[in-house]
Amino acid sequence: LSLTVALVVEVFLDGEAPTQDVVEAASEALGGGERLLVIVGAVALAPAIEEVIFRGILLGALRRTRGDTAAIYWSAAGFALVHLLDPGAVLVVPFLFVLGVVLARQTIKTGRIGRAFFTHAGFNAITIVALFVAVE
Repeated sequence: LSLTVALVVEVFLDGEAPTQDVVEAASEALGGGERLLVIVGAVALAPAIEEVIFRGILLGALRRTRGDTAAIYWSAAGFALVHLLDPGAVLVVPFLFVLGVVLARQTIKTGRIGRAFFTHAGFNAITIVALFVAVE
């Protein structure tokens, strides 16, 4: 996936990938208080809300009506596509789809959203740390 995205950026976007709002927020968060707000939002609040919606509500409803396999892929698609509310996220949608599949499978395997929440929070934490390191 990474190679495909890199090729798309080079060929179609002249090497300039769109910037997500979270990337801009992280790069502009110069003070400790601002960075703390970015971290809390991205590492705690967003995963909590998204896991309740996509793995707690949507996955459960789809499992009852469509079965496990369809529920995994449809909930992952919804999770990935909702991130297009930020047009700069277009290139990360395939990665978010894969993450959504992993999180849905974890939820089905354990019967709870806790593991999916912590995986999601960890994914976001690694991303935020990488962004803070990249902007310094």
